[in-house]
Amino acid sequence: MTTSYILERQQELRDMKRLARQAEAAAMEAEERVKEANRLANEHRIAVKMARINGDPEPEAPVLPEPAVEAVAEPAPAPEPEPAPEPEPKAETKKQTKKTAAKKAPAKKPATKRTKK
Repeated sequence: MTTSYILERQQELRDMKRLARQAEAAAMEAEERVKEANRLANEHRIAVKMARINGDPEPEAPVLPEPAVEAVAEPAPAPEPEPAPEPEPKAETKKQTKKTAAKKAPAKKPATKRTKK
């Protein structure tokens, strides 16, 4: 027998997981766009160098495709936790400049020989 609060919690977890997957997909998509832009910029840089070597006119800069904007209903943002108040600066204290030498363990006594009785 399942109670209502357990069902509500399960639904909340499903919703959070769905939102996390959407955010991850958006992040991966943005990363791919950045990689593509970097690749195009690199190819353009190389094309400009080759044009200078060959004496050709420099090619035009590549046009980056605009990302398609999708109508996605975004959930209401979660309330942000209040930032912790900054601690007051403490008065500067002098640090000890002398370092204490580590104490060495006393030397072990040599083992005595055991004789048979």
